[in-house]
Amino acid sequence: MKKNLLRFLSIAIFGMVMFTSCVDDPCANLDCGVGGDCFDGDCVCQVGFTKDANGDCVEACSLVNCGDNSTCIDGDCICDIGFEEDADGNCVSENMKYMGTWNVQDDCDPSGMATYSVSISAAPDSTQVAINDFYELFDRPVFADVIGTSITIARQDPLGTGIFFVEGSGSYDSDQIIWTYTVSDETPGDPFTDTCTSTWSK
Repeated sequence: MKKNLLRFLSIAIFGMVMFTSCVDDPCANLDCGVGGDCFDGDCVCQVGFTKDANGDCVEACSLVNCGDNSTCIDGDCICDIGFEEDADGNCVSENMKYMGTWNVQDDCDPSGMATYSVSISAAPDSTQVAINDFYELFDRPVFADVIGTSITIARQDPLGTGIFFVEGSGSYDSDQIIWTYTVSDETPGDPFTDTCTSTWSK
């Protein structure tokens, strides 16, 4: 009885092997290229690859034109350092949003409230902007460092007299900059410091 059972199992297993060997492999004659793998007769593209018009897996960036100031990574255009995407999808300088005329509302201690306008333009250093008519005092530009939505005025003497100094920082959001800064008159024997919070709007 055991011998008969063993013979039956051997025949069944042999039959299954023969049946399996007769089933066509759907991936046998399918070339998915260097960027694709075959699964059940379909080419699936690897990360960083995509199908072209012929259904072949090609490098994703080979089908993308990112334009100036951007780099393609896995089929997506990423703005280069120092640039950001504008409303039209173009990568433009991070400084562009700061350029133009701003309406200023200062609230300073002890000098009080003041309303005036400033203009911001490009600076020789691409990481900075030039602020003109700052504090209604400086007839030379005040230079500010820009990183994304942060803008910082390192301590500086815009007039070059060694007397008036300015420093501060601000944050940009939707055509508005909120500032805190100080302006110091460091005249020997009669120093004066004005501490300001300020809202600039376009």
